[in-house]
Amino acid sequence: MRNVRRHAEKIFMVLFAAALLAAPAFAQDAVYSLNVVGFQKVAAKPTALTLAGNPFESPDPELNSLISTQLTAGGSYSVADKIIKWDSDSQAYVKYYLRNNARAGVINKWVAELDEGTPTTNAFLNNDDGFWIQTIAGTTQQVVMVGDVVNDSEITKSIPAALSMHSYPFSAPIAIKDMNLTNATAGGSYSISDRLIIWDAAQQQYVKYYFRNNARAGIINKWVAELNEGVETTNVINPNDGFWIQALSQFQWVAKRPYTLD
Repeated sequence: MRNVRRHAEKIFMVLFAAALLAAPAFAQDAVYSLNVVGFQKVAAKPTALTLAGNPFESPDPELNSLISTQLTAGGSYSVADKIIKWDSDSQAYVKYYLRNNARAGVINKWVAELDEGTPTTNAFLNNDDGFWIQTIAGTTQQVVMVGDVVNDSEITKSIPAALSMHSYPFSAPIAIKDMNLTNATAGGSYSISDRLIIWDAAQQQYVKYYFRNNARAGIINKWVAELNEGVETTNVINPNDGFWIQALSQFQWVAKRPYTLD
């Protein structure tokens, strides 16, 4: 844990000046506070899916401000880069794309797939949201997130008894075992436990974990990898990663800040 904290502080605590200098290049209309500011690059894989997160409290986390024109625009959904969110209530995706269609009067603006005539105004990517980036470009694109480093001592999230998409709500990497997901439902095997599912962008496949409670195996309420369930996982979630939680019952996740800003 000490190494994670040290790494987090090294990445984020020195970024105040750099972020202020870099911000105008990708968020010209944003106004930033005098708090500690940082930025994080998300590498959007070419013609692929990247499960991302926004690790900062952005002054305006709406798509047309936060992401703006950093990705590839197109005249229709099929030929443009996409941001895809998950609605936990309906258990369905909500899809957006960066549209550039002069005839339709939409020039390099994010629109909803089902309402493409008007730029979005309420498609938010908050600091605890996970979301997909799906690209059509043939080369990796860098998407820069910028905002205030999160300074709350703890953040409580209600995790529904369903499939839900999230990101770690603090501006730092964190080991899965240190995320304080201790209110989840533990079970003796993957099929009867709460799960945390991460996307491996390089391999374009999922890596799965579950909250295991199996006294015979010597694992008491520990997060383990599905394919290495005999030991507690030490794998780390990065601050720009999104992930899924599949919960059998609703629970409260109380995430605690893993760094200091003093």
